[in-house]
Amino acid sequence: MSVWYAVGTLAFWAFEQWWVSRISAVGYVPFVALMACYGGLHCWGGLRIARRTGAARYGVILFAAWVLAVDVFRGEIALKGYPWYLAGHPLIRWGPGASMASLWGAYGVSFAVLLVSLGLGWMVVRREARLGGMVAIGFGVLMGVPAMLMKRSGDAAPPQIVTVGLIQTNVAQNVKMGWGPEEQFKEWQTLEAMTARAATPMVGLIVWPETMMPGMAIDDASVKAMKDAQIYYNVKTAEGEQKLAAAAFADRLREVQKELNVPIVVGEEGFDNLRFEEVPGGIDVKYDARYNSAFVVQNGKVEGARYDKLHLTPFGEEMPYISSVEWLERLLLSFAARGMKFDLAEGKRPVRLLPQVKMTAPGSGQAKVESLGTSVMPIATPICFEIADSALVRSLVQATTPSMPLPTAMIVTITNDGWFGDSDMTRRQHTQLARWRAAELGLPVLRAANTGDSGGFDAWGQPIAAMHLPPAPRSREEGIAIMQVPTYTVQTLYARIGNALAWVIGAIGVGACAWTWKRTKLET
Repeated sequence: MSVWYAVGTLAFWAFEQWWVSRISAVGYVPFVALMACYGGLHCWGGLRIARRTGAARYGVILFAAWVLAVDVFRGEIALKGYPWYLAGHPLIRWGPGASMASLWGAYGVSFAVLLVSLGLGWMVVRREARLGGMVAIGFGVLMGVPAMLMKRSGDAAPPQIVTVGLIQTNVAQNVKMGWGPEEQFKEWQTLEAMTARAATPMVGLIVWPETMMPGMAIDDASVKAMKDAQIYYNVKTAEGEQKLAAAAFADRLREVQKELNVPIVVGEEGFDNLRFEEVPGGIDVKYDARYNSAFVVQNGKVEGARYDKLHLTPFGEEMPYISSVEWLERLLLSFAARGMKFDLAEGKRPVRLLPQVKMTAPGSGQAKVESLGTSVMPIATPICFEIADSALVRSLVQATTPSMPLPTAMIVTITNDGWFGDSDMTRRQHTQLARWRAAELGLPVLRAANTGDSGGFDAWGQPIAAMHLPPAPRSREEGIAIMQVPTYTVQTLYARIGNALAWVIGAIGVGACAWTWKRTKLET
């Protein structure tokens, strides 16, 4: 039965993860099969527990604990964690569901959903065990009662707001993969123009999407290396081929930011010891490590502190476990994902960025701006897939040090959702995960996405309406989303305990399955 159940879920995962086929047609099939195997594990362990417990009232609760254990394994351990589409995820759109997220997190809400759904199924299938189903449903409902009684503390106007301009570039992924000098030069002109439009007197922060900055690098050391080596691009123009210095984009970024006088969060590659060595026929690019990074540019310079992505996207930026064996990775890439190069390094530690943003009074608008001065706003910047990793985002938020004692005021996630092609459904799911992090951690979350959906959520996980001028872009549209973000935060239980509840319930589920292998003593 477990095998057939896994086969039955193949269609769901084939549809749910269809976008993977656009990246690797060969890798898509085993990936979908792996996702379906987790459903088979749900059924296999659950049936063992059901047979062993019989009509016991606690049987269905142990069944639900086992299913959650498999989901925790998938989301936190296997392939370094792939927590996509958990049972409780759709409930974030329901008011009490968002409140439950602040208490129990995504895994805890999923457990409540499992208790109710499995309890109903238990009552239908095992009529002699109806009491057990009712107990499970009761536990699931009780988990939601505290959330329903919670009252929002942020309904009143906050004492100050920060207005953020989110730039949505809409560069198709097939263009980004082969981004030549001409395409980069053209995109820079568009990016600069959108940034200038976004920098209205009320905007205190501008955010660019993940790795949409043209050029090779923007940090001071790398720019110096490019200039010292006199690296340049050959760019075809209407006047003929011209030379463009490789550091020109980085230099212009500093100039634009200084002219606009608004800090900009930029997604760009970061390097350790970038250098250039002459080889027969050209220049060889060398570096000790390359990262997917987030920088803040302010006061006409790129700040030295950068955030390097800690959890690389599985099969998008690395092959979990396989990437540690270089020859095996090369073999699989040549077979399943030709043209991709997995040489990104994981970041070494959580780092928060510290832009100095302009604060305004509530009610400020395009016609009237009541400035309240500037303030350092510590922000956590999970990159792309990382927003799905609740434990990692929590660690970024709580990464205070003696040199960074201020608490995190906002989460700003940058992403290139061009990988999703024309799958707007998947974009909405990725956006949904950002909403979960807002509700769990009681912090505003903003999302700047290359192809959408760019937007934001307040500290209760509720959508922040974009200002009407200019109109916010839709998916796969180029544009600017201007968000007035309330600065209040919410103290949540999840921020204190993280996924501890999920690990405890998961351990109970694993213990229950292991218990089914214990032989009972025969009566004599």
